[in-house]
Amino acid sequence: MVFLDSFSGLFLLFFLLFLQTQSTPSLVSIGILMCVLSIIQSVYDPCVHAAIPAVTSQENLGSANSVVSVITSLTSLLGPIAAGFLYGLYGIKLVLIVNIVSFLASAIMELFLVIPQLAAKKAEGNLLRTFVTDTKQTFSYLTREKIIIFQMILISCSFNLFLTPIYTVGLPFMEKIIFRVSDQLYGISEGLVGAGMIGGAVLTGIIAKKVPFEKLYYYFCGIIVLVLGMGVSALPFLVSVSG
Repeated sequence: MVFLDSFSGLFLLFFLLFLQTQSTPSLVSIGILMCVLSIIQSVYDPCVHAAIPAVTSQENLGSANSVVSVITSLTSLLGPIAAGFLYGLYGIKLVLIVNIVSFLASAIMELFLVIPQLAAKKAEGNLLRTFVTDTKQTFSYLTREKIIIFQMILISCSFNLFLTPIYTVGLPFMEKIIFRVSDQLYGISEGLVGAGMIGGAVLTGIIAKKVPFEKLYYYFCGIIVLVLGMGVSALPFLVSVSG
């Protein structure tokens, strides 16, 4: 975690220095920046979640995971809003400076974390063969004994596969190119996505307590209706009328 936060801060510092030589950042440079930060985030998150069991007791593990999820959702809510206002008022350089300071400060604070070294079970045999065997056993268990969970996983993966491009490409294109919203409003829009994550987590907890597990597909049916509503609202003739 220390290495990844330090690398992120230094990489953004390098990008900031690169901007000093450019009047306007190129699309290629922005694409490289986003790809690098996304790769770092995909490695960073598992590190955080893997450290949770080492620093908390078994009975508090659920609460600890919830706290981490809430903090992640809050950053998704407040981060884009703050970035939108800072970018609209002062430009991209101040946004980069704030991120650089945040990453480096996080790396410094992580130096003081005390994470016990848990005794890991020694892997036996070929690691690749062990991975393949465990994957087969998991797949067999889900398809034979927990078919409902397997179906929910497939639905969730499908949502993530098809909806992620909408949020990362389609939604910004509609807001900035078609509707020409301001940077502040765009930041608020991105923040509302984070608010939806928090609301979804809270709603899921309430539904899980009141609805039997076997009937949770009703919850997914409601999500499908909402997703269809999003799709209908973006139909070309509606967008042209709104414009």
